[in-house]
Amino acid sequence: MLRSEECEKVRIIVEKKDLNKLVSALHAVGVLDIREISIKDTQKIDLKDYESLVTELSIKVNSLLDIIKESFGSDKAFKAYIKKLYIKSEDLDLNAIKSTLDSIKFTRILKDKEELEANKDEINRLKSILPILKTLSQFKIDVAELNNKAVLNYKLVVVDRRYFYELRNRLSNIKNLAAYNKALDKNHYALLIAYKKELEQEVDAILNRYDKRELSIDLLNGFSGSPYSAYKELLRRIRELESKNKEIISKIKRSADTTVDQLLIFKEILSIHQDRVKAISLIGSTESFAIVEGWVPVSKRHMLVKELNDTLYKRYSISNIKTDELQPTVLRRPDILKPFDYFLNLYSVPRSDEIDPGWIFIVSFIIFYGMMISDVGYGLVSLVIAYLISRVTDKEGLMHNAAKLWMISSISAVVFGLLSNEFFGYQLSFLPTVIDWTKNVITLLAITVIFGVIQVCLGLVFGFLNKLNDYRKEADKKELMVAISKLTSILVIVFGAIAVSGYLFNLIKGEIVLISAIIAIVSIVLTVILGGIEGAEVTNLITHPISYARILGFGLASIIIATLIDNGFTPVLSKGLLSVVISTIVLLLLQFLNIILSMLEGLIQAMRLNFVEFFTKFYKGNGDPYKPFKEKRVYTYKRVI
Repeated sequence: MLRSEECEKVRIIVEKKDLNKLVSALHAVGVLDIREISIKDTQKIDLKDYESLVTELSIKVNSLLDIIKESFGSDKAFKAYIKKLYIKSEDLDLNAIKSTLDSIKFTRILKDKEELEANKDEINRLKSILPILKTLSQFKIDVAELNNKAVLNYKLVVVDRRYFYELRNRLSNIKNLAAYNKALDKNHYALLIAYKKELEQEVDAILNRYDKRELSIDLLNGFSGSPYSAYKELLRRIRELESKNKEIISKIKRSADTTVDQLLIFKEILSIHQDRVKAISLIGSTESFAIVEGWVPVSKRHMLVKELNDTLYKRYSISNIKTDELQPTVLRRPDILKPFDYFLNLYSVPRSDEIDPGWIFIVSFIIFYGMMISDVGYGLVSLVIAYLISRVTDKEGLMHNAAKLWMISSISAVVFGLLSNEFFGYQLSFLPTVIDWTKNVITLLAITVIFGVIQVCLGLVFGFLNKLNDYRKEADKKELMVAISKLTSILVIVFGAIAVSGYLFNLIKGEIVLISAIIAIVSIVLTVILGGIEGAEVTNLITHPISYARILGFGLASIIIATLIDNGFTPVLSKGLLSVVISTIVLLLLQFLNIILSMLEGLIQAMRLNFVEFFTKFYKGNGDPYKPFKEKRVYTYKRVI
């Protein structure tokens, strides 16, 4: 239970003509973690045509699905539509998929998308012209004249009132130049400047001295008449294109009824083929044979052999490979506990040759979190909040897995809440109070520190076993000395705790206190000598167990804050209806904020106690996770052979 499941590295050899059947069988049974071939002088399988076809079809299918999804307006609406569909199909040949994608109904969607994008680009272009025409509407001029540059050039600029008069005076001193101005608002003026071509540099030199916004008249090519009439025509064209786009979007959305189910089937099949491309790229070959190597859990080898027999009718050979490689880490836990593995792997994947701390992490996290909440109401509300978060977050994401942890641990919060007789900070008179956080502070402090001593010592035991295992493999005396230092560290903690309890808190009396202090001091010296660099962390042996007192701190804080909120804002009917309403709203709001704060603190602190105080005593991490070559099917049910 505290070790990775044992694996074997195997080599499978088949004739080249049976390669596709082999890959299909391995993919279907899903127990072999395929690795790079270790035999020298083997060749790679030529995947050029196969890979390019899979990539081409995948891009096309994903593009079509994105187009249709966009027509629904949101991912949520599209997913809701998919849920209503019943989709099941046999596998399809890649050529059949290509032929279907080349059919009229799919090419029409792509053409509709092209037209939609072209219309959007045109709408954006026309909208960029609107401010120019709106500004020009202040002047009486034919727009067509502005683009007739045979004799004159034109510039349209918007200038701040502070610079307007000075700029106008400078321009008026230039011969063969006319400047017309109109006030746009209290702070800005529009200047329409007409000048001969040869004055271009002189005009630019003057304009560049001032903070101004130039509007590009070149964008008005093709327009004529007054600026106001051109502005109205432009609005009409924009509305026309927007209306056309709405029709195209509706058309694409209607096509979903006959295309989405096929596209989802195609996407799944192509995803399977993409996995196979990656797997085949790891396979070696000779002139006549294909060779596959990989790791398989010992408990699942029979499944692999059975599938190969059923598919290849014993036209293959399978053998074990003797290797010094570190096998991948295989962790077996119920699906409900997978969120704990998510955070464990986020910290670092356990190595297969070290003790798996997963189960200790799971149990201790649930207990620590429950103690820090210790309220029935808070536990139930946190369960509801966590459930809602899990419904709207990505299943592979951080928040979803955190929500799952909250849901599991909220049960512990309810249990400790019952023991503490806490219901949103209230205590019920008809229930017993087993744990009184405000009256039994010293006892609870001792209990939390004892938790720390037990877990830290357990970490040191694990560290001893890991180092002993390293010594057996490497025969390095340094590893043996470090292993022994883990045991002396346990003596430091146990006897140090007894000495501190006696001298500082007078909880233990007699000669045992002095003896414990002597043993602790001697053990510290031995730990430093034997542990080398690791022995330099000896100070943490005292501080880490004490750090578990934070369980008491946060648990006590949560209960006290809840009680203060109740005492300050519990509605009193005699104070009137308005007072009751306001007090109720404030009470609920503050209790909700305290629940959220307690959830976050419980999560963070329970993680910290495990990752910092516990894991650092033994955990190596950086393991190689077991990644079986396994089909993921939802819409299809028959293997490609």
